[in-house]
Amino acid sequence: MVKRLESGSPEVRVAVTAAIKAAENAGEAIPFNDDSLRNLDTRTVFTTAESVQTESGSAPAGVAVAWLTADKTRLEAELFVHPEVRRQGLGARLTAALRNYASENKAALHLWAHGESEAATAFLGALGASRMRQLLKMSAPLAGWASCSADAHIDELEKSGFAVASFNYERDASDWVALNSKVFADHPEQGAVTLAALERYTQTDWFDATAFFLVRQEGRLLAYAWLKLTSSEAELYVLGVAREIAGRGLGKKLVELAKAVAAERGYAELTLYVEGDNAPALRVYNSQGFVPVWRDGLYLLSR
Repeated sequence: MVKRLESGSPEVRVAVTAAIKAAENAGEAIPFNDDSLRNLDTRTVFTTAESVQTESGSAPAGVAVAWLTADKTRLEAELFVHPEVRRQGLGARLTAALRNYASENKAALHLWAHGESEAATAFLGALGASRMRQLLKMSAPLAGWASCSADAHIDELEKSGFAVASFNYERDASDWVALNSKVFADHPEQGAVTLAALERYTQTDWFDATAFFLVRQEGRLLAYAWLKLTSSEAELYVLGVAREIAGRGLGKKLVELAKAVAAERGYAELTLYVEGDNAPALRVYNSQGFVPVWRDGLYLLSR
């Protein structure tokens, strides 16, 4: 039996937190992405009736987190079954509940496989699923980058006729949302970031306006590089260049600036996420020493 939890209920947090803890204890990928965790109160969550005992008490043995995309054509979901009770049909039951929910909404069901482990891909293969997207996590070492300061990279950009400044919400928010939506018009998540969503980002623990650079020319916003700096990781969270100026080396210069900033702040490497079929971006990142270290796949299930 599978039940749908009330959105935003305490049960949702308990189930998701327990699943994350179980995955970490098993040395597996966290089954839910940052966007799901940040918007958990608006997600649709299913759990199995079966439970397992955890350090904090009883928790559902299986959990699925789902959401409709902005255009309502896809239901995307993340699914986790506790390692102790796998191969007992719980994943199939959760998938059946997701299929029904997708059908109710006239949407195509897609499942994420974070890390694309052998077990996950085998499960999806048995369901007849086909991969539609691959998201790569890439990493580059920063040894030696601190020798060329971030200020030096900014000076180089300004000598080329650009004005570089750290993000200021009142001055930059609307311009950034407008440019970001154009740069990522074909990207289902990044291109959908609204002004309200940007404001929520600025309230996160990791947000640092001094690590969010905007590049203008004659007052017009043309590019940006936004770093997410936590206690354990420096990530080039998002980089965008206006399409009319793309291909002229500005993206490469912003990657170099991001590497210098991360190195100056004591990080040993810089990470980023990129679509596996984004050939222009991959060429830039490969030239800057980035290599894939992780893969997430999005799989379409036949109706």
